[in-house]
Amino acid sequence: MRLIQSILRMSGSFAALFLLAGLSGPACANPAAAPSALNDKEGAAQTQPGYGNLKIPMYFEANRGQTDPAVKFFTRAAGYKLYLTATEAVTVLPRAEADKNKNSLVVRMKLKGANANPEVRGLEILPGRTSYFLGNDSSKWQVGAEQYAKVKFGQVYPGIDMVYRFDNGSVEYDFIVAPGANPDSILIGFEGNKDLRLDSKGNLVLGVDGGELTYQAPKLYQMSGSKRVSVKGRFVLASNNNARFEIGNYNKSKELVIDPQIAYSTFLGGDNDDAINGLAIDALGQVYVTGWSISPMSGGLAGFPAATATDPATALTGTGGGRQVFVAKLSANGGALMWLAWM
Repeated sequence: MRLIQSILRMSGSFAALFLLAGLSGPACANPAAAPSALNDKEGAAQTQPGYGNLKIPMYFEANRGQTDPAVKFFTRAAGYKLYLTATEAVTVLPRAEADKNKNSLVVRMKLKGANANPEVRGLEILPGRTSYFLGNDSSKWQVGAEQYAKVKFGQVYPGIDMVYRFDNGSVEYDFIVAPGANPDSILIGFEGNKDLRLDSKGNLVLGVDGGELTYQAPKLYQMSGSKRVSVKGRFVLASNNNARFEIGNYNKSKELVIDPQIAYSTFLGGDNDDAINGLAIDALGQVYVTGWSISPMSGGLAGFPAATATDPATALTGTGGGRQVFVAKLSANGGALMWLAWM
């Protein structure tokens, strides 16, 4: 009880949210710093050294009505938002600080000639849940949306699955090529970028307004028992703003994995869309965090750009008016998000 009281004293606006959140619990991504201590005269809950670089675990959230019905799963990380529909991956990026009043940038990645209705499902469900207590109409609240470590798109091409996952804070997507399937059928198209090129390291670079997006050169491998066997392969440019893979010799009787990584290190957008205002630890070492963030639900139709929105003039509005407060609970080791709720 003392812990709850200390958290509620951070701001009167958190009170209703904290009482409603219960054991349901999107994420504030990568908060850079936290207060050194949460004042509590009775000393029931205080922060401890080592939480200054607190990271809330990343996840893919199932769409249960929070956003456009076309979206199956979504995530946010390092200031960008990624929405996964059956036919495309839509990335929404913030503007640089100098252009923060302009519309956000939207880049769409589509698999050309792919299955228009793949089986889409979350893999490796996580213990956390997401709840939204936004507005005064409780009938519109969403409670307990599931969180997953991976999202699988089954049979995007014959014998080929696509799996989105996280690795060291970055989003990766793997193409899983079954024995006998043809990886040459994979053709990746982009919309919303100014140009498409390969750099000296074989990375696929998309020019966008304000910077560049980079898809790192793919790693290809097959398994031989418990050992990874590398396979030569690279991106190659195709016509009409498309790219594909050129693959060396490999054992076609075994599964092949093609593993590019999405990297945003060269993008010049802002990174100041999260803040922690208070942090406390209970007697079991569990961490309670409150603050504000630009949530995945901010802007447009619950944050998801319309199907034609690739030009910044028709995409989402920027950060103005999109801040929402959150309360989160993390496990004692910081490895699990137990719940997180927005209001």
